[in-house]
Order: sequence, then C-alpha cells, then structure tokens
Amino acid sequence: MVSMGVKRGLLIGLVVCLGMAGCKPAILDAMPVSTQIPLEATALPVLQVPTPVCQVFDEAALSPADPNYGYPPETDTDWIEGNANALITFVFYGDFLCPYSADLDGVLATLVEEYTDEFRVVFRQLPIQNSYLPALAIEAASMQSIETANPLRHHLFAHQVDWIQLTGDEFITWLKPYLVSLELDAAQFEVDILSDKAQQNILDDLLIIEEMQITGSPFVLINDKPYTGIRDEESLRDIIRSYQQVNAEDIVYFDHCPDQVIDVEQTLRARITTTRGAMMVDLYTAQAPFTVNNFVFLAEQGWYDDSPIFRVIPGTVLQTGDPTGTGSGTTGYEFGNEINPELAFDQPGVLAMANAGSQDPISNSGQFFITYGPAQNYTGGYTIFGKIIAGLEVLDEFPAVEPAIGEYVNMPDRILSIEILEVE
Repeated sequence: MVSMGVKRGLLIGLVVCLGMAGCKPAILDAMPVSTQIPLEATALPVLQVPTPVCQVFDEAALSPADPNYGYPPETDTDWIEGNANALITFVFYGDFLCPYSADLDGVLATLVEEYTDEFRVVFRQLPIQNSYLPALAIEAASMQSIETANPLRHHLFAHQVDWIQLTGDEFITWLKPYLVSLELDAAQFEVDILSDKAQQNILDDLLIIEEMQITGSPFVLINDKPYTGIRDEESLRDIIRSYQQVNAEDIVYFDHCPDQVIDVEQTLRARITTTRGAMMVDLYTAQAPFTVNNFVFLAEQGWYDDSPIFRVIPGTVLQTGDPTGTGSGTTGYEFGNEINPELAFDQPGVLAMANAGSQDPISNSGQFFITYGPAQNYTGGYTIFGKIIAGLEVLDEFPAVEPAIGEYVNMPDRILSIEILEVE
C-alpha cells in the first residue's frame, strides 16, 4: 500500500495551489445622465477605401459559441453532476490533498443542488505528488459503479483532515464504512485500488495535465474557458446569474446585411447613454461609411439598447455591443475591415470595431470598443469609425470587468441607449 503518513501542514506546502485573482461583484445602479452635450463638428481627411465584404450566417451558426481553448472534450468516463443540457459547465481539475480543491468542491456541490437544471460540474483528477491513494480510491469505486464516484469525491474532500495522516491500510479501514454505505464490495475495492487499470488511469491523467501545462490545483474551466478568478460561493453564484441573464431566444438576429440608412455627406453624431453617464461621439461617415452605416443601422434597430459593457480594462479598452455579454455574440452577419490609413489609435476615446483578428478578417459585426489612450498597436487591424468629443471622463467611472481572467460582475454596466443625431 502507498504510505500517507505526512502531516497536513507539510502537504499544503508541497502542493501548488493557484491564487484567486479577481474581485467581488457589485450591483451597479444607473446614474443620472446629462444630454446637454455640444454638437461641434470635427474636420477630418477623406480617403476612399474599398467597401467591406459582408456575409450572412447560416441559421445554424447564429448561436454564440465560446472559442475552443484546446482542452479535452467530455467523455463517458468523466464524473459529472448536474443536467446534461445545463447552461453552464464547470470543469474542475482537483487534487485531494489540496485544501483549496476541498473548499471548491464544497462550493460546487452546493451550487449544483441550487441550480439543478442550469449548472453542472465535471470533475477530473489532478493528482499532484503524494495524492495517489485517494485518486486510486475514486478510480476503484468507479470500476464497480461510476455513480459512486461523485459522492465518494465529496466524502474525501469533506473529510480531508480525517484521512490525510493515515497510512494506506489505515486509509482503507477508515473508508470501508462509507464504501458499505455506497453498497460497494469492499473486498473488490481493495483489489481494484491496486489494479493496473487504476494506476494506468492516473498515469493518463498525469500525461494530459502535463500536456495542458496545468501547474496547480484547483484548475477550473467555465464552459471550456479557463477561469482563474475568485472561487467563493457568492462569486461563482454571480457568474451563474450572469449567464442566466443571457437568453439567446430573446436576441433578434438579422438575416441580411445592414440596410443603407445614412447619407455619407451628412455629419452625424451619436449620444451613447450608459449607466455611468453619457458620451457624445463624432461618427466618421466619410472615412468609414460602411461601418458607420452598420453602427447607425444597429442603433436605430435597438440592438445596443440595454447591452452589457462586458469588458473593461481600465486604461486600455472598454468593449460592448454583444447582447449576450459573452464576447462571442453576433448580429447574424459579419463584414470585413474598412481601414482608413488617415485614421489611427493616437488618442483616447477612439471607437473601433471589435473583430477576431487577422486570422479572420471578415469578422466585424456589432461589437465595438473605445480606447482609453493611444494604442498604436491596434492601428491597421481594427476599423476606426468615430471618437468621443464630449464625456470622455465617463470612461474612468467603469470598474474592471474581464471575464477571460475571472473578473465578473453580477449586473454589469450597460449601454442604455444610442441616439443618432444629425449636425447642421
């Protein structure tokens, strides 16, 4: 048998556990906004650029999908709790010796029970040094009945302090009463825990972990996207709520590219009213006519009304224009860049279309971002179509929100409305 006679304090020192980045959510109240913003005109150079290619998605492609980050797909050997059709899936790579994994397991068990239909957890082993005995135990239990894996997992995590100093034989003796309660054959369990199959399963887990370069426990994916944010119960509950607010059935997609709604000879402004204040934007109708027309078309259709500001990196960019708040939503069509070499990211308050980058040049849709300052590295890769001429200070009112690194808010700031104005 494997010896487990190591004290908990030393084990915690040996086990590498990830830090918890991010901050707690806050409910944001709408602030009064002023509409008394001047409509001064700004003279800009005019240079004709090719009209972007626009294409409409097939119906099957309209549902937003998170990008593939290259992590292993689910299999019938995964240990899963919750509804197979759940809105949110947490993939939890856990190590039985890590106290942070134990804490997270308890939190996730509570959330699965609370959000039975919308939330599920996929548990995978992350057996860091000296944690092989409990890892082999769950493998052995699964050989008799895969349904026993999750309750055994919860039992091992919940009673971590009870078994962590036990030797192999002592561990089996301690565990037997619970095995009996799960209606498992204890004698067969002792055979299976030492089997080549159990050991090979652990080896396979270690090889996958090495390939993915996972260095600590717990490691979490939310809908296949790595999550390194705070993992307390309320913060994770807020993430679930944020996904609940996104109902794809309520989003109206367009089955055609934008109608022509602007006169390129007309000077246009846009008043963007948000939960933090209002900003006046000068639209570059002559310099980026297709993109401005798209923006005005969507604004007039109400696409941006009540749209979450789902990404804010203070001092860098603010991103919005996706009603799903996931960063992967689309209007139903996409179009190419409309790069005007006379325009550059050389000042704060520049409005530009968000896209998938150079690997997918026809990927502009409804999302746009606003810069906090000069960002010359963006020049040439993103279509500039306007700039803030009043209300620039509003940008500094938005707290950081970055789902990719785990900074979520329960009720994110939003665009309340976008009003298009003609300037005489």
